[in-house]
Amino acid sequence: MKIIERDELLSIIRAPRSKEDHAALSLSDYCIENMLLEEMDLSNIDFSWSDIKNVSFANSTLRNCKFDNVLFINTDFSYSDLRGTSFSGANLRKCSLYSSDARGVNFFTSLLEGADLKDIITDESTRYFRLRCPESGYFIGYKKCFNQRMVTLLIPKDAKRSSATSDTCRCSEAKVLEISNLDKTQFYKEAYSYVETDFVYRLGEISTANNYNDDRWSDSTGGIHFYMTWEEAAGYM
Repeated sequence: MKIIERDELLSIIRAPRSKEDHAALSLSDYCIENMLLEEMDLSNIDFSWSDIKNVSFANSTLRNCKFDNVLFINTDFSYSDLRGTSFSGANLRKCSLYSSDARGVNFFTSLLEGADLKDIITDESTRYFRLRCPESGYFIGYKKCFNQRMVTLLIPKDAKRSSATSDTCRCSEAKVLEISNLDKTQFYKEAYSYVETDFVYRLGEISTANNYNDDRWSDSTGGIHFYMTWEEAAGYM
């Protein structure tokens, strides 16, 4: 990973480029740290696989950038224009996205635990930010357990539920409606969790996660983890 200084970075960004080249500017696999990059147009740049530390992008335009798999530490995106940008797999823990425009942003599997998301602007084109499961009412979910056993769950209307930035959801309790193998040719009365081997799902019973974590963005944490579709659950490894 190459360490880049501010003057060199700005020289690359400001160098004359054709319209075709502008969309292809790559600054991936760089270490960018201790910089003020505020109120600048940094659109259409690929920063993927970089480390960005102690950098302020406040009030900057960062449209259609790629920040995939970037490690952000103490990074400020407040009031920035992020429309169309991808943060897939990025670590944004404790960073500020305060009042940023995240319409069309892809947050798939990004880490948002502890991030300042107050007044962030999103819409239906913002990916993996809104709840993957219904916010209210009861619904059906699915999970794969030990020995490839598939569990069909009824999540009650009063159960706590959440999702972070992937297809996985969590809930505080669920009733076991069915336990079967992958092709539904065999059925069972119980199934054991992959992660907590002493947690057993029993047919017809309500399973309760006493360690349910209310922090939505803390993804790998307490709760009954499930998917909204059979196919997603069956693909869990």
